[in-house]
Amino acid sequence: MAEQNNATDFIQSSNKARAYEKNKNKSKKYNYTYEEYSQDTRSFTVESDVQLTEEEIQDIALGCSLTDGYTYEGGEQNKRFKATFKGTEFGDDTQTEYGGDEIKKEDTDERDE
Repeated sequence: MAEQNNATDFIQSSNKARAYEKNKNKSKKYNYTYEEYSQDTRSFTVESDVQLTEEEIQDIALGCSLTDGYTYEGGEQNKRFKATFKGTEFGDDTQTEYGGDEIKKEDTDERDE
């Protein structure tokens, strides 16, 4: 559920940023957008005195600061938990998207053919 909310928030903020950029650059003849997408993986370990639901695991993990090795501890007596942020693996599968006005084609040098 939190991932869906984060995705919705990201899309809404991206749309607002695009609208702002479009209005800001109205005096320019050509306007373009460029976006990069990649998948990053954040890793956590969660330890608990009691069995947890998926939602509880996610809530505890997301209580960590996104600093490598950061540990978050809490819970009541006999229901203690500990979460550790292990780190982020940054995606190397970047996808790109261009938008806006028509993009100029690159010139080809006839001597190279």
